[in-house]
Amino acid sequence: MPLYISSGTWSLLGSELGEPLTTVEAMESGFTNEVAANSQIRYLKNIMGMWIQQECVRHWESQEGKLTWKELDEQTLLEEAYQGSIDVNDLRFLKPNTYDNLMVDRIDAYLEEHGMEKPKNKGQYMVAIYRGLATAYAEAIGDLERVLGVSFASLNIIGGGSKNEILNQWAADATGLTVLAGPVEATALGNLIVQSWATGELASLQEGRDLIRTLHKVKTFTPRS
Repeated sequence: MPLYISSGTWSLLGSELGEPLTTVEAMESGFTNEVAANSQIRYLKNIMGMWIQQECVRHWESQEGKLTWKELDEQTLLEEAYQGSIDVNDLRFLKPNTYDNLMVDRIDAYLEEHGMEKPKNKGQYMVAIYRGLATAYAEAIGDLERVLGVSFASLNIIGGGSKNEILNQWAADATGLTVLAGPVEATALGNLIVQSWATGELASLQEGRDLIRTLHKVKTFTPRS
């Protein structure tokens, strides 16, 4: 049974089931049943993704000019010892920046309310966001394992967010699972194999998935002790 996060502006976290799960516990866990192209069920939860980070970067670039991800990653790794962390699913983080309500100010307010030190630089803001995302992933996976009565050994992170190697590693650390990152263009590739299956160029959806595994390398991140 695969465990996945489709990672972009939002994170779609879930697994694939043979039939809908409609128990009270399943409902209360916040997951939903979506019908997949192969008539299976995508049992998933929509949680926060890169949106908070994107809004912070958008603000900084409006003030200082273009930021490279390399620069931001370097600053983040330098601040890994910073202990701030936000609840990324707090509703205050859903709205975009406005001139009097910036994302960085909302992060400051959250941390102050919870007795944590405010970030002093961009790297510390990223640490607070990434640590919060990794924690949210771990909590959602724990809920999913409890509802399904299973234990996962690995987590597939696909989509644009799978390029974020810092978050991939921290997700592995927080969940205790091996993270398999990629492919980045999972949406387009999935569309392609479903159409190829529908037109008879592929015998099955599984054949298409196997083909993608052959052609697109994934990067592995193992939990650090």
